[in-house]
Order: sequence, then C-alpha cells, then structure tokens
Amino acid sequence: MSVVNVNTYHEMAEKHVKSQEWRNYAKRITANPAMKRFVFERDEGVCRFCGRPVHSNWVLHHMDYDHECKSADTVRVAHPTPKRPNRTAKVPDCAACRESGDGMFNECASRLVLVHNSCNATISEIKNGEGHDNLGKRRVLRGEAPGD
Repeated sequence: MSVVNVNTYHEMAEKHVKSQEWRNYAKRITANPAMKRFVFERDEGVCRFCGRPVHSNWVLHHMDYDHECKSADTVRVAHPTPKRPNRTAKVPDCAACRESGDGMFNECASRLVLVHNSCNATISEIKNGEGHDNLGKRRVLRGEAPGD
C-alpha cells in the first residue's frame, strides 16, 4: 500500500472550503492523543513508509485529505511550544467518537498512518514530483514489488 497522498492539503482545502469539519480532520486530528495512540498501536510502532521501528520523532501522516471529521465534540489537549509551555490546542474528541461505536472513528483512522518525521518530508517531496528514484529503492529494500 502506498502512503503517498492521493490528494493534497491545498486541493482539499479548496474543495471543502475550509469547513470546520474538514479543519478538524486535516489539521487538528493529528494532535489528538487518543488517535495518535490508536494509530501507533495499529501500525505496531513501525513506520508505514520505510518499515523501520519508530521510537521518537514521528507524526501521523494523512494518506487522504478528502474527508471531514463528523464529531461535533472537541477537547483541549496540551500542545506546548518552547515559547508557550502552557499552550493547549482544541482537537476533535476522538476517544468519545471511538466509544460511540458508529464507525466515524475508523473512517478517520483509516486515512492516517504512522511515519518518521524524515519519512513524512520524503513523502512530501514525492508528492511534489521530487525524489521518485528513492521511492523505488525503498520499496526494494522493504521487499515490496514495484507498484505496491
């Protein structure tokens, strides 16, 4: 399975007219601790791009930006920066969404994968038309057939 985005953030921002539901999925969901924990466990702590274990410096990568978070509930989570150590961020309430059992949580989670920060940068280069030679090499190293 390819983790390279099927569409871009900017294409989908225009399509969804930056609706609140789209912003919750495209920008805020990756900061939710419940979603991060779920994807990390689902992907067994392995980067879905390079296949190596992830110990630190990882992110949730959107494979598809054409989606909206249907949960109306939000929570505040710690989101500190060096200049603002007490900073919080408003994110969708993924834990409550998952507990509701209506499938919305899985719809969001199915579009996110665990990757190293450096792999996320490489994926962006590929999406922008750079770095295609390295993609083939990585697939061979992981034992994937071309086009997987």
